[in-house]
Amino acid sequence: MPIQPFTRFYSATADQPTMRNIANLLNGTFIAFVVASPLLAQFDSDVRHAIVIGIDKYRSGQGLPDLSCAENDAHDLSQSLRDTGYIVSELTAKAAKQLDDPRLNPTATYILDQLDRVLVAPAIVHVDSNAEPFASHRNAAVLICLHGHGVQLPEYPMKDGKTDLEATPTPKFFFCAADAGLLGLTTANQITDKNGLIPVEELYDRLEKSHCKTRLLIIDACRNDPNGPPPQGFRTSSKSRPRLPPPPSGIAVLLSCKPNEVAIEDRSLGHGIFTHFLIEGLKGSADLAPSGGKSDGVITLSELTAYVASSTANHALKEFKTISQNPEVEGKFDMNLPIGRLDPVVADMRNVMELVAKGKLSDDLVREIAEERFESWKTSAEKGSSNAQFFLSKCYAIGAGGVSKDEQQSVEWTRKSAMQGHPLAQINLSTMYLLGNGVTKDPVEALRWNRLAAESGLPIAVNNLAIKYRDGTAIPKDAVEAHRLSLQAAGSGYPPAMSQVGYDLRNGIGCVKNETEAFQWTRKAAESGYAHAQVGLGDCYEKGIGVVKDDVEGAKWYRRAAEHGWADGQNRLGLCYQNGKGIAKNPHEAVAWYRKAADQGYAPAQSNLGSCYEYGIGLEKDVAESMVWFKRASDQNNASAQNAIGRKYAYGLGVTKDEKEAVSWYRKSADQGYAQAQANLGECYEFGKGVEINLKEAVNWCRKAAEQGNAGSQSRLGLYYENGKGIDKDLSQAFFWYRKSVDLGHRNAEVNLARMYLTGMGVEKDIPQALSLIRKSAERGEAAGQNNLAYCYAQGFGVTKDLNQALQWYRKAADQGQVIAQREVGGFYERGDVVPKDLDEAIRWYRKSAEQGDAQAKKNLDRLSGAK
Repeated sequence: MPIQPFTRFYSATADQPTMRNIANLLNGTFIAFVVASPLLAQFDSDVRHAIVIGIDKYRSGQGLPDLSCAENDAHDLSQSLRDTGYIVSELTAKAAKQLDDPRLNPTATYILDQLDRVLVAPAIVHVDSNAEPFASHRNAAVLICLHGHGVQLPEYPMKDGKTDLEATPTPKFFFCAADAGLLGLTTANQITDKNGLIPVEELYDRLEKSHCKTRLLIIDACRNDPNGPPPQGFRTSSKSRPRLPPPPSGIAVLLSCKPNEVAIEDRSLGHGIFTHFLIEGLKGSADLAPSGGKSDGVITLSELTAYVASSTANHALKEFKTISQNPEVEGKFDMNLPIGRLDPVVADMRNVMELVAKGKLSDDLVREIAEERFESWKTSAEKGSSNAQFFLSKCYAIGAGGVSKDEQQSVEWTRKSAMQGHPLAQINLSTMYLLGNGVTKDPVEALRWNRLAAESGLPIAVNNLAIKYRDGTAIPKDAVEAHRLSLQAAGSGYPPAMSQVGYDLRNGIGCVKNETEAFQWTRKAAESGYAHAQVGLGDCYEKGIGVVKDDVEGAKWYRRAAEHGWADGQNRLGLCYQNGKGIAKNPHEAVAWYRKAADQGYAPAQSNLGSCYEYGIGLEKDVAESMVWFKRASDQNNASAQNAIGRKYAYGLGVTKDEKEAVSWYRKSADQGYAQAQANLGECYEFGKGVEINLKEAVNWCRKAAEQGNAGSQSRLGLYYENGKGIDKDLSQAFFWYRKSVDLGHRNAEVNLARMYLTGMGVEKDIPQALSLIRKSAERGEAAGQNNLAYCYAQGFGVTKDLNQALQWYRKAADQGQVIAQREVGGFYERGDVVPKDLDEAIRWYRKSAEQGDAQAKKNLDRLSGAK
């Protein structure tokens, strides 16, 4: 189901007329697509409301070209106004789309309706049962901000009920709503409701009726006639830009340019120049300090207009050279009227959100600034700032700012912030219910709060909801929906979501498998600095997933994650150093990185460090210390460590040999799917080590390991099929498993596979293929391969008979203890084939073979001994 922004908010008492519920009434539907906005903000105990309108797209063929930045202007200005204490009604096509309601597009009818709701309908707008109506609140402030086209048309007086075109017209200025149409219009007298034009006088009239102390109309719109479209990059180019009619007393009008100038859209800023500096001013740049003094945190109308006017003019001159743009303010009003107050908690929240957007936790930042900020957070929280309530909840959660950890206080302040729609607080409350931290564990309630957070559009919340679908937490598992939500969050640039999308595409989870796209998403997340994705990208390079295999590049990305302190990256970098993969082999460096990860409690690194101590890799061998690290890893249920402990008990390595204990540890590991433990457990069942011999169980565990790609188990399973041991004899299956094992480089399997090619068992006889496998094994130093190659030369089997070559290969195998080869070397000396006959030497080799249990060698030894 698609995630939509809020259309309803919840308060402690559902029917209580809180400011958030009032906001619903003001807007019909109030958008909470926010990151850090004090929606219950107070400014000197005043209510402050802004209506911000932005229009890029106009009806085609109606005489008005589309704009590029007006809607973005409105959206970002709305955020800045929220941050300075305003309840904002944002009227844009984007806002309407997020609410999935086209009726909320900024048409003339909807704009005027919203103005009436806020300014002219005091009966439904009140703070509490004893308060004055908002529209007449003694210190209330209201701002109307227009971003879009404006048009100048002449209005003629009426004479005898008709338009007197011979009379001198009065210029009238109109703001063009989204449904504006200028076709056929030459005078203001022709305008009807269908034209979607709003006279500036109507805006004046509504502002005047509000009786608010601060009333400001901001216009960043064209002031032109409809004779032609503006050139690209500009809001206006018309020759006809007269002054607006003067506003009533007490109303200020801030205009983006003078009548004989143009209002410029600067694509590099993503805004009109005027609105860009208006936003910067509200963020704090306009808060001017008196000479030698400190800024007071209050932005007055004079400060704002002075900053915006000078900054806009300077930027236009610098970037556009010959084009001037000088904003101006009109009206009779108090220039010292406060426009907004800078709340430090807003800046704090921005810093937190920057970390959250990068997929990092905010606790460290909160802990760092809590001591200085705690009292101000507490004051703002008690006044109702959702941001401050969030910070206060974090202080109690982690024990920062001079307070002890207190789950109940943390829950209380988290809930207050969450009830106001703060998405981070809603995520935290969801986690509290999921884990039972300070509340009764309730996965359903956890899901509800996560949904509410996700409806804000905040990527971390959307991705957390994806995790719940992926894990089936209080909701049926749905991999497709989980992937869709992660993709939605990834589209906003949220690194953990991008990493997850890469993982989904790599494995075909909830989507069609696509390794190329998987690599691209993983790279995006990795390049953003997300350590988990950096490990994933290293893995892609190491294994050639969606990219050409490149061990050097893989090691590079593991290093990046390792240097960020990511334990998995440190462990993998250790493996690269240990194996010389993509980097010069260095066991000491391997141990150093394993230790960094192990000290963080990372179980795989603890197991690897245990192996280094066991075998003396990069440090002095210490069997007892190896057991310490294996135990630490096994306490976290690490399968590799459990298998290692099983091996120690199986062979008495640093512990008393105990095959039953070995089986117990092997089983713990094998039950987790660890292939080598499954192979070891299978051998225990085959040879009765610590358990009763059970060939069916041996085959069962051997198969589990073989199916996971364990080459030794594949070779052993081939033997089971070849000999009908614990399973029905099946030579074709024997060949199948030998072949798989050989493909993975298993040496013993090469000999077995060669034998099948030589004899035609389970496969068509293929002498050249058999000889190729045998020679490869022999040349690599495998005793069995050397023995078999010697046999081929001795018999002329597939090669020219050559007893010298035969003796040479038999001797190499015999020197490694190969039983048959030792007997055959003895035979050469007994017969005197290609070597001088030497019965003492023959006896010596027969004895070696006989001592290993070779019956034929024993007979030969007895025969020669009797003869002597």
